[in-house]
Amino acid sequence: MISVVICSRSNFYYNNIERNIAETIEMEYEIIRIENDQNQKSISRAYNQGASQSKYPIICFAHEDILFSRKGWGKLLSEYFQSDQYIGIIGPAGAVYKSGMPCGWWQAEQGTPEIRRMKIIHKSNDGAEETLYANPGMEKLSQVAVLDGVFLATSKAVWELNRFDEKILSGFHGYDLDFSLSVGRTKKLMVTYELGIVHFSSGKKNRDWMDALLLVHEKWHNLLPVSTPDFKLSAFDSYSNDVKRLHKNLRQYRHYEKRIWPLIRLHHRYFKLLKQRPNIAVWLWDYTRGVYRLLRQSLTNEAT
Repeated sequence: MISVVICSRSNFYYNNIERNIAETIEMEYEIIRIENDQNQKSISRAYNQGASQSKYPIICFAHEDILFSRKGWGKLLSEYFQSDQYIGIIGPAGAVYKSGMPCGWWQAEQGTPEIRRMKIIHKSNDGAEETLYANPGMEKLSQVAVLDGVFLATSKAVWELNRFDEKILSGFHGYDLDFSLSVGRTKKLMVTYELGIVHFSSGKKNRDWMDALLLVHEKWHNLLPVSTPDFKLSAFDSYSNDVKRLHKNLRQYRHYEKRIWPLIRLHHRYFKLLKQRPNIAVWLWDYTRGVYRLLRQSLTNEAT
């Protein structure tokens, strides 16, 4: 028995997934629609509200712009949870490693081993279709460190101990990473390649997204980075990759923020997240070089 919680802003998408679930889940279920057409609720608040109203032991948090191409996916999820009491969340996409520097769960620096585990079909409005598939071990079920929020299946008992954080996440980003890190402290996070999820949009990587990721990484600073037991990355590679990502983030922020002092404050917040520092001299050099870059870019922009 499954409760499906949907934060809904579109009658078109909701009607499609409502019909699709009825045709494919093949077990007793309920759908809890939290209407949010004016964005009056954060997704964290909407999901907590829906979960609190649920009556079944398994809860699925689903975006409304997806469909299931596999019949019997509800039974499949139920069997997975019954087979292993330590499974906390199951989804169609995630990563075996999450760095301590804010970025998307799928993002890794060049030279890093493949971190993604996923199978999702992306379909655009013009009908173009792309299957995103990463399964190096050719597994049915892969353990990961974090999961994507397009679809998250968990138990009501797990949700009650790890509610979505409405205090720091007031928008529509970061909730999946935060929930994954919270649950992952005591439970296993798993990717299944058998749900057959078709997704009709891609996430927006804007300033709100970047702000939310920074808040989540600051919250879980003492826990990050996280990885599955079989993923290995040296302390040196971890540090150097995070420094590279820090500079990429600041370059991205320059699209939204032109003032130098807010950028320097952001630089400081990012730098505080760096771990596994080779030594204090290297750390100070990297910090000073980063500030110098910002000042030089600011002066160059003013001159032009």
